[in-house]
Amino acid sequence: MDLALQQRQEMKMVMTTQLRQSIELLQYPTNKLEEFIREQQLENPLIELEERTSISSLKHDWSYKSIAGKQQSETMDLKEDIQYRDELYKLAKLSVDNAQHSLMKKMIYNLDDNGYIQNPEEIMSLEEYEQGVQHLQKVGPIGIGARNLRHCLLLQANCLYPQCHEIETLIKDYLELLANRKWEKISLHMDISLSRVKELAEQIKSFNPKPCALYSNPSHIYIQPDIIVNITDGKLDFTLNDYYLPKISLNEYYMNIGGHSKEETKQLSSWYMNYKWLVNSIDQRRQTMTKIMQLLMDKQRDFFTKGLSSIQALTLKDIAEPIEMHESTISRATMNKFIRTPMGTFDMKVLFDSKMVTEQGDFFSKTKIKYLLKELLLDENKLKPYSDQKIADCLLKINGIKISRRAIAKYREEMNIPSSDKLRIYNSENFKYIDK
Repeated sequence: MDLALQQRQEMKMVMTTQLRQSIELLQYPTNKLEEFIREQQLENPLIELEERTSISSLKHDWSYKSIAGKQQSETMDLKEDIQYRDELYKLAKLSVDNAQHSLMKKMIYNLDDNGYIQNPEEIMSLEEYEQGVQHLQKVGPIGIGARNLRHCLLLQANCLYPQCHEIETLIKDYLELLANRKWEKISLHMDISLSRVKELAEQIKSFNPKPCALYSNPSHIYIQPDIIVNITDGKLDFTLNDYYLPKISLNEYYMNIGGHSKEETKQLSSWYMNYKWLVNSIDQRRQTMTKIMQLLMDKQRDFFTKGLSSIQALTLKDIAEPIEMHESTISRATMNKFIRTPMGTFDMKVLFDSKMVTEQGDFFSKTKIKYLLKELLLDENKLKPYSDQKIADCLLKINGIKISRRAIAKYREEMNIPSSDKLRIYNSENFKYIDK
C-alpha cells in the first residue's frame, strides 16, 4: 500500500469555547447569569463590577402557578431554611428613613408563617400599621402584612388592578359567595353579567392567599421572575427583571501599566477579549429576549390580560420566523425563564404549545384544552363524575375539538385530577379560605 500526502479543501463549523459559552449564557436565568458574571470577575482582573444602588425597582415574586397542577422543581432553585424575615428587614431598611426602621422591624417580626399580622392593634397604632403595610408591599410579596384573607386580597387587587372597582367590591362584600361559587347571586347583587363575574373570579384566583407560605416551608420553591409584564393605563408593557445585575466596566489601571513583556501582553490581550465578549454577549442576550417578548406580547395579548382561558396555540417557529432567528435560539432564550404577569407567574414554556385543529379549522393550544377540561370538571355532578369519553364528547360538541379518550386520561394525570372510576371529588383551585 502506497502512502501519499493529499490536500483537500472542505468547509465545516467549529464551535469555539466562547461560542459555546455564548449559547449557554443565552439560556441562563437571570440569577444564574449574575453568578456567572461574578465568576468572570474573579478570573479576569480587567472586569470591574459596579453594584446597582437604586432599590426603587426591587421586585420579588414569591409564587409560581403551574399549568400542570404540580410543582415543576427541575427548573427552579430550592432555598432551604431561608430566614425570610431577616431578608425582608434588610430590604426594608434600605427603602425607608432611619426613623421608620423600628416600625418595619415590629411589622416584619410579627408576621405569621403565611405573611399576616393578626390583631395589629395590640402591638401598634392604626396609623403606624397602615403606614407599615404600604412599605411592606414595596419589599415583599404583594399582600404581606394583611390582617386576614380579605385584606390580603384587597391589597393585591389595589396593586394589580387599581382601576377595577368591581374586583374591590367583589372581595369586600361577596367573598363568601365567591368561595361557594354563587355566580348568579353575585351577578344579581352587583348588577353585572355572569360572564363578567367569572372573569373577575379568574383574576382573583391568580392572587396568593398566603403571601409568605412559600418561605415558611423549605419544601416550597422561591421564584424570581426573569421578565415582568404589567398593565399600565390599559396598555401592556414588560421589563427584563435584571435591575440587580452589576454594571460591567473595564479596569483601566491594568490597561495603562507600561513595560509589559511579550507573555504579559498576550495575557492582557486575552483578558481584554474576554471582557469584550462578556459585555457583547450580555447585550446580545438582552436584545434577543426583548425581540422575543415584543412578539409574544402581540401573539399572546389575550393571555396576558385574561389568563389561561385565552392562551393561543403558538410554536417556536411562529416566533422565530418574524424576527429571523433559528428555532433553537428561541428555545434557548426562553429555557429556564419565568415570567410574571397580572394573571400569575409562569414558566415561559407555557406560552409555547402545540396546535390542535377543530372541525371548523380553528386552532386550540394544549394548555387551553386543559383549561376547558378543568372548567368541565368544575361544573360536573360530583356524585356522578364525567368519564373520559364523556369529556371528549363534550369538548367535541361544545368547542368542536376532536380528542381521544386516551388524551383526556393523559391530561387528567398531568393535572393531578383523579379518574372518574376512583369516585373522588375533584377539588378545584377556588378559594378554600374564608376569613372569620
